[in-house]
This record gives sequence, structure tokens and C-alpha cells, in this order.
Amino acid sequence: MASLKEQAMSKHCKKIFKETKDKVVYFRNKDGKFHNLNGPAIISFYDNSLIHVKKMTYYINGLIHRNEEDGPAVIHFATNGSVFYQIYYRNGLEYRRCGPTYIKYRDNGTVYMEWYR
Repeated sequence: MASLKEQAMSKHCKKIFKETKDKVVYFRNKDGKFHNLNGPAIISFYDNSLIHVKKMTYYINGLIHRNEEDGPAVIHFATNGSVFYQIYYRNGLEYRRCGPTYIKYRDNGTVYMEWYR
């Protein structure tokens, strides 16, 4: 699988800038829906280097989705690179068979909060 930077530099990828100047890279299918079978469909970065990832969101055909065994569908990182929170989705809905759907972490990496659906 290609690295995030390689995917972001791909000709199949759209790149936009938000007013916050965070760089956002996204992948869409031919119907214009967020979609990427090989990784996250939306990736935002803290800066223009395409190195410091802020948030990754996985989509399949316009729905937030990632197989549970592959990890959460939404991963938000703190500025130091540690995971701030993660959310599990399946077919656009928060879902996880075994464990919490939402997990928020403290700065030291320990679990601060968990939600079950």
C-alpha cells in the first residue's frame, strides 16, 4: 500500500486548502462521493508538509466505513502525533462489535473516555 504522502501526491487525488491553511487531501469516486479502497478518503494535515497528519477519515462510496479489524474509520491526532480520539464506523453508522465505538485519549496515551453504541 502506498504511503499517505504518495497517495496525496497521486494524480487521482484532489487537494484543497481550508481557511485555516491546514492542507486537506481527499479522494472521490467517479460519482463524486468520498471513496478510497486503499486508505483514508479524507486526510487533513497540520501544515503543508504532508507529514504531520491531523485527521484521517475512511469512506467507501460516500459512507464513513472501515472494517473493524482494520481499525477505526476516523482517527484524529494531536499536534504531537499521538492519537487524540478515534471512532469506529460501518456503512455510515457508528458501530463496533467488540468494544467502544468512540475512544478519546489523554495526552499521555491513556484512555480518557469511551462510548458504546
